[in-house]
Amino acid sequence: TVSYSVVDGFEKKWGLLQCAGAIDGSQVPISALAHNHTDYYNRKGFYSIVIQAVIDYRYRFIDVYCGWPGSVHDARIFAHSSIYAKGMDGTLFPSSTVRTIQGEKVPLYLVGDSAYPLMSWLMKLFPHSAGLSIEQRNYNYRQSRARIVVENSFG
Repeated sequence: TVSYSVVDGFEKKWGLLQCAGAIDGSQVPISALAHNHTDYYNRKGFYSIVIQAVIDYRYRFIDVYCGWPGSVHDARIFAHSSIYAKGMDGTLFPSSTVRTIQGEKVPLYLVGDSAYPLMSWLMKLFPHSAGLSIEQRNYNYRQSRARIVVENSFG
């Protein structure tokens, strides 16, 4: 269930209309395992499991998915998560939460970094290039600021 105070918080704090949370993954250090230890050795040079979380504007965890070996990419973990399954089958956010803004229907969405795919319910930054409009640069700035909640939540 979506809390309207969360959506309102992202709008008031960072000017992101209809944002319901920020998603990212993080490496949680572990001791090397006796079996399959290479699967747990990540690109940063240590053994870990991955935690994927959705965080609200108050730095609260609203969804957690964890346990994958550290060598697995965020995109693969995301593709196997319940957040992804719900997003794909249209049950992540109720249709009643769609708002009409300046004549356009805008559904709720999450924000993620470049590891995540662009979807109707998951927004990422516009690719950096010299050709970005002022509106696109403004969106990138606001989205980057809002995503800090998930990065800071992991420490």
